[in-house]
Amino acid sequence: MHYEIPELRDVSHRGAKRLTARVLVDPHYDREVLREIIREATCQVRQSSYCRSALVRNRWGDSQAHVVWLYLAADLQDLAGANWLAQAQWIDPRLDRRMRPMELSASEHVDSIAVAWNESYKAMQRFYREHAVDKGNALAHLEPLVVQASQLGGQVAGWFDRLESGDLDEKTLIARVRAISSEIDTISDEASNLSYPPQDVKDYDARAQSLFGYLGNMALYYSERGVTTWPAKNRRVLMRSTVKDFREDLRWLEFEREKLH
Repeated sequence: MHYEIPELRDVSHRGAKRLTARVLVDPHYDREVLREIIREATCQVRQSSYCRSALVRNRWGDSQAHVVWLYLAADLQDLAGANWLAQAQWIDPRLDRRMRPMELSASEHVDSIAVAWNESYKAMQRFYREHAVDKGNALAHLEPLVVQASQLGGQVAGWFDRLESGDLDEKTLIARVRAISSEIDTISDEASNLSYPPQDVKDYDARAQSLFGYLGNMALYYSERGVTTWPAKNRRVLMRSTVKDFREDLRWLEFEREKLH
C-alpha cells in the first residue's frame, strides 16, 4: 500500500488548526485499500507540524490538527481537474461546535472519518482525457489570449489612470471601453472553451483565467448594465481595485511563465 501527498495546505483560523491534503494513490487500488490509505493519511496529516505563517505557528505551535480534509486522486490529470476518487473529512470530536466546519455529505464513515466516494469518477476521467491537450497545444491556445488580454487591459487601465488624474471624463471612458467590449467578450468566450492543460501548465492557466476575469470586470463596470447597477462613485472604487488586481496579476503571470520553461 503506497500513497503520496503532493500538496498540503494550512487553512487554519483562530478557532481551529485545519489542514487539507491532496493524496495521490495507485489507480488499481480497490476501495478497501483506499479506506486504509484514508486512515493512514488522515493520521499523518493530523500530526503534521506545517503552518503557513509565523502567526499561525504562534497560535497553534506543534498542536495536532483539529480538522483534516483529504482529496484522493489517481493521477496528475485528476489533480489538475479536481476529479477526486473520494473526499474525506475528519473533525476532532472535542472541537467547539462553533468552530466546526460544515460536515461532508458522506457515503460512509471509516472509523470517525467521513468519506464521500465520487460515483462519477470514471465518467469525468473519460471527459477530461478526451478534452485534455499537451503542453505545446495548451500554450498555443492560451498565449494569444493572454497577449490580447494584456494589451486591452493595459489600455483600459491607462484610460482609468487618466480619469483618476482628471485628464479624461467618465463619459469618454465609458465610450472607449464599450468600443472594445466585443473584443473583450470574445476573449472571455474563447477562454471558457479552452481544453484542459497538463499539470505543469495548470498554475499559468489559472493565473491567465484570473487575468481574463479582471478584464471582463473592467468592461462590466462601464457596460449599460454596469452603469445602471453602480453609481459613478461605486464604479470608481470597483475599477480602482480591479485595475490594481489586474496589474498585480500581470506580474504574477510573468512569474508563472518563467516556471514553464
